Amino acid sequence: MTTHLQSVTATAHALLYCRVSTTKQRIVGHGLDGQELNCRTYAAAKGYDVAAVFPDDVSGGGDYMKRPGLVAMLAYIDAHPGTRFVVVVDDLKRIARDVAYHLKLRSELEQRGVSMESPNFRFEDTPEGRFNETIQAASGELEREQNRRQVMQKMRARIEAGYYCRAKAIGYRYENVPGHGKMLVPDEPNASLIREIFEGFAAGRFETAAEVARHLREQPTVSDSMTRGRATNILRRALYAGYINLPSWGIHMQKGLHKPLVSLTLWQQVQDRLDGRANRPARGDLHEDFPLRNFVACECCGSAMTPGWSKGRNRLYGYYTCQTKGCDFRGKSIRKEKIEAAFGSLVHELTPAPELLSTTRAMFTDVWQVRAAQLKAIQTELSEKLKATEKRIAALIDRLIAATNSTVVKAYEGEIAKLEHEKRLMSERQANALEPQKSFGECFGLAMAFASKPWILWEKGGFEHKRLLLRLSVPGTITYTRENGFLNPEFSLPFKLLGGMNLETEKMVRAAGLEPARPKASRF
Repeated sequence: MTTHLQSVTATAHALLYCRVSTTKQRIVGHGLDGQELNCRTYAAAKGYDVAAVFPDDVSGGGDYMKRPGLVAMLAYIDAHPGTRFVVVVDDLKRIARDVAYHLKLRSELEQRGVSMESPNFRFEDTPEGRFNETIQAASGELEREQNRRQVMQKMRARIEAGYYCRAKAIGYRYENVPGHGKMLVPDEPNASLIREIFEGFAAGRFETAAEVARHLREQPTVSDSMTRGRATNILRRALYAGYINLPSWGIHMQKGLHKPLVSLTLWQQVQDRLDGRANRPARGDLHEDFPLRNFVACECCGSAMTPGWSKGRNRLYGYYTCQTKGCDFRGKSIRKEKIEAAFGSLVHELTPAPELLSTTRAMFTDVWQVRAAQLKAIQTELSEKLKATEKRIAALIDRLIAATNSTVVKAYEGEIAKLEHEKRLMSERQANALEPQKSFGECFGLAMAFASKPWILWEKGGFEHKRLLLRLSVPGTITYTRENGFLNPEFSLPFKLLGGMNLETEKMVRAAGLEPARPKASRF
């Protein structure tokens, strides 16, 4: 290898490069400080003037261009053409533990006329020196690969034992637990936040992952950089249901020892919703300033009106406008305050009569008791299905052992994995079949608190609460007319039954029953 290095004199400028493998070593240990001291001592002994120090805390070998310190050092050299530099490193392993990238970096420095020196290794521009340098770089690469293999083996063994040991997830933190070592434990308040978004997505409170991301960004304990993609990844993680799923490692739904934040059934409901709406684009036009977007229809053409801001002399004014081509009212706007105030008045009319609340409670009490009786039958049915599934798995395993064709083996393995997942779901449903999450009083009280005063969500709730009220109360769009306001609004069934009704004025049947009274027989 022919070199074109400039001769290094006593007036040469030294560039010190120091590297540790992790950020923790940089903060806790003294690796960078020790390396810099050794390099400064060496430079002083050689009579070099230290021009700059470039530290890195990137682990392992690989592309040196991914190391900020090395990239900055090359840029510094390029920014000072004609200056004689010598790069000083504490040890050969600090530069690269990968033969290919080590030789590439050495070539980059040689093209710039820069040599390399170390207090612990002698760089020589001879066939023997280059051979020795290559052997040392290869030795570092071998050591790095062996360390990586050992770490991966230990991680796999711990994961197979039920302990997740990779990067922590939102809602969990690592903690030393007696008898278990370092393991995941719930981290409040983010653990409750994770439960909220899973329950909200499964129930339809959040329609898309974009809405989940928006909700997470509003939380003080979550990064403002939360995106739709990251929110989707959170909803996809089986870790929150108590399972470790790492397909790239060949680990599929391994039962973990950490405490789950949601049930496997709830997690599966979320997966079904995500899969069912995989091709549905997330709306990017939802804005807190216009909660009625997509719910208010034009009185002429029936299309949803488009909201927006218009700049006035002193401030902005909000409007809802029809933008449908061919509509007679196209471009004609209605003030935002007028429409939203009219909807607020409409929500107040949904307040049910007190008599209906007591009647509804009696009806739901009967339904609750019937449902409780059905749970035992459901549990028996699940037990039978579990036994049948276990028999199918055992039969497939026997076939798998006897199979020799790789395609057949793969098909059997896929079917067994599918049945194992179904078995886990059924086992969880069976375990929870007789255990309602909340009492009847809590469930009914929460539902009636919303149904009896829905206007509270509209007047005092945030953007999400207003959108939730709209989704629960309005099945489609509602038409707004300029003369009469909202025209014959169509509400969902619960609000039809409860909203704005009064037993006296509506002449509804009292507790005697719902069948029409029989006319009295005529006497002749």
